[in-house]
Amino acid sequence: MFILGFSILLIAVCIAIYGLGGYVSDYLNVASFLFILVPLLAVLTATSSFKVFCEGFKAAIFSKRTVPEGIPEQSALLFRLMSKITVLASVLCMLICFINILMFTDLEEPQAHLRAIERTGNHVAVGIIAPVYGLFLITAVFEPMVFILKRRSM
Repeated sequence: MFILGFSILLIAVCIAIYGLGGYVSDYLNVASFLFILVPLLAVLTATSSFKVFCEGFKAAIFSKRTVPEGIPEQSALLFRLMSKITVLASVLCMLICFINILMFTDLEEPQAHLRAIERTGNHVAVGIIAPVYGLFLITAVFEPMVFILKRRSM
């Protein structure tokens, strides 16, 4: 049911973007994805919990699957940690991008504001889109997984 609702939401967003005259590819930014996903992969690697992540994901998605004892609790804690890391990565990405914008702006020349806009456009895009991706991951993936896993562990 969740996947169906999520699919309908994505289709509605795509229709709204095309209806307003934009392109979906304008909202896909590789740097923003990397700013969010690399810290998450680092957490999974540093804690050696990739197996717990996979088992928890399978336990949450497939309801008829037998789950080893203790995996739902560990996975719920891991997904909650990943949710917090996503918030931290989003805020850091936004700060880094906006600091880069301030470094590129030199307003002493008369035409400097035009060159500053050209140089900082990508930084603005990454700084704004990365927190949106982070919030999407938290609300659509991590927190529902925590809820499902905690409910299954009871």
